[in-house]
Amino acid sequence: MRAWVVAVAIPALILAFSVSAKIYKWVDEDGQVNYGQQPPTGVEAEAVSVHAAPPSAKSGGSSSNDGGGSRSTATQQPQEDSEDTSASNEDAITENCRIARQNLSTLETAGPGGRFRTADGEVTRYTEEQWQQRVERNRKYLEVYCEEQTQ
Repeated sequence: MRAWVVAVAIPALILAFSVSAKIYKWVDEDGQVNYGQQPPTGVEAEAVSVHAAPPSAKSGGSSSNDGGGSRSTATQQPQEDSEDTSASNEDAITENCRIARQNLSTLETAGPGGRFRTADGEVTRYTEEQWQQRVERNRKYLEVYCEEQTQ
């Protein structure tokens, strides 16, 4: 009985680890690039190969203990690294708020009949509903993330 379990378990484990989920990439009707395990029906999607990212230099290449009972380098961060990250996040938020304000201004100036460039570079005209959705999305973003920043 034990030999039978081993004979079935080993190939099953090998098969389980060798099968990888496919990731698909497609562009929706709004020109946005999307990724997922299943593309929507009726949309042309491209299978994308996904590779694990190499370990970062800060983590020391390993997140396991070094055998001496100490924590790994991945969990220990000097104080200045955390301050750099915080400043970097603030810069990113400031830039994203600037872009959202610019997008909202462009949308409001052009109106729903205006011409807009999609993510893939094509020029399109939004319907009233599409235009309203984009204006609302930008206003909501500004309200949630940019409220304390002056315009």
